[in-house]
Amino acid sequence: MEILEKVQEANSILNEIETYYDSIPSKQSKVDSELSDLLHYIENNNLNASQSCKIVKQMKKKRIERRGLLNDFEMLKTYRTNSSKLSNSANREFLLAELNKTAKKLNCEYKNRIYNDEQLKELKFEE
Repeated sequence: MEILEKVQEANSILNEIETYYDSIPSKQSKVDSELSDLLHYIENNNLNASQSCKIVKQMKKKRIERRGLLNDFEMLKTYRTNSSKLSNSANREFLLAELNKTAKKLNCEYKNRIYNDEQLKELKFEE
């Protein structure tokens, strides 16, 4: 086994993870600005059904992208909190357990803040 090569590879991967973690806030900000642009476009323009459908699809795409960034951020936050456990194999199992716990908490079902399910059904979002 080439020890130096393996340690360099591990170091490179850890650096990649850290760089990605640091980039997430700016990526989230960009997606938030894109969503804001789309909302303002809707506010300021009359859209026909086809245009409305296209803009909603774009908003969904951006929301999914943002959810992915939030999930990555939560996983990396857990990693950072527990990164001191990388020092030996027994502790690495604890790190993996914590990451698995965080992963299970992600993508929970959304609980409406204002509208209840019945109100949303009444809207129907149909013409």
